[in-house]
Amino acid sequence: WAHKRIEAGEAFETMLADVLGAGDAPAAYLLVAVDLVLSHWPASRNAAVPFLGCPELLAIDRQRWSHDVTPVPDIFGLGNLQREPRGLATLESLKQRPSRRAMLDERLPDLAFEGPEDVRQRVAQLLRDAATRLGPYGEDDDLGDAAFMAAHASNLLVPENYADVEVRLRDGRTTVGKQYVAPEVERRHMERLQSARDERSTGVNVQLAISSALDDRRRSSPEFAEHAADGAQRQTPPADQENDSGLQQQAVVGAAMIA
Repeated sequence: WAHKRIEAGEAFETMLADVLGAGDAPAAYLLVAVDLVLSHWPASRNAAVPFLGCPELLAIDRQRWSHDVTPVPDIFGLGNLQREPRGLATLESLKQRPSRRAMLDERLPDLAFEGPEDVRQRVAQLLRDAATRLGPYGEDDDLGDAAFMAAHASNLLVPENYADVEVRLRDGRTTVGKQYVAPEVERRHMERLQSARDERSTGVNVQLAISSALDDRRRSSPEFAEHAADGAQRQTPPADQENDSGLQQQAVVGAAMIA
């Protein structure tokens, strides 16, 4: 209904006001609003200001995007039993909208270079206000946390944070594009998070290998026993008992049994 109104030439702001309604709208309506903002950009730029200036929404929308692009396995074949009611739109037609392949914070670089400048400044001020309200981000915060998203989104709006890069087009020609280069503080924070993720991933792989070797001795060897003992002891145990699943201790015990 909303998509067709915009495509018929109605002003985006008028349509969005009808979608959200008067007074306090249910938070679920934001799904529709974000869908429309992303699908009808740049016509939606002015109306998008309060959405782009809300780091909580920017962080949550990344989860929405993840759900949209991740296929859900239909183990029991229930999808074949679903019957869609006849109407002016279908689920498949809605899935083809640009919003299903885009994240809300990806529109911020557009404002950095294409403006309009007054829109960019209004979004930047909202993000600064949000950063003051939310306070400094934590050591473990990533783009799923509003405090860190406020800082990251603010940096995305700064044209000086982009470098020229050569981009190859589909027809083989090349052109010059812009690539985001995070400021030093943000870059170090992201590198530390990535290092921690890599370490956790390595720890999980060690635990799985130890379990496999305990179940099947053909997967073991003197060299593996040495590697397993070293890997299990290098893993960092959880800082609090609430998050302690016992996996680290099991890996140490399993490595000792193999040795």
